[in-house]
Amino acid sequence: MPTSPTASSSVRGKPQLYGTQYTGDGDDFQPQPVHEPEHLDERRAAMGLDTAAE
Repeated sequence: MPTSPTASSSVRGKPQLYGTQYTGDGDDFQPQPVHEPEHLDERRAAMGLDTAAE
């Protein structure tokens, strides 16, 4: 069972909060949908994470 809010959201079919979940294989990975992407880096900063671009 997922233990992080992001993993839990993506399992329930909801957009993730922190942009840490990706799908794909090999060198072709794409982020799964993100809740309010315009606020993604603000949420990541509040959790002590780098920006999504990093």
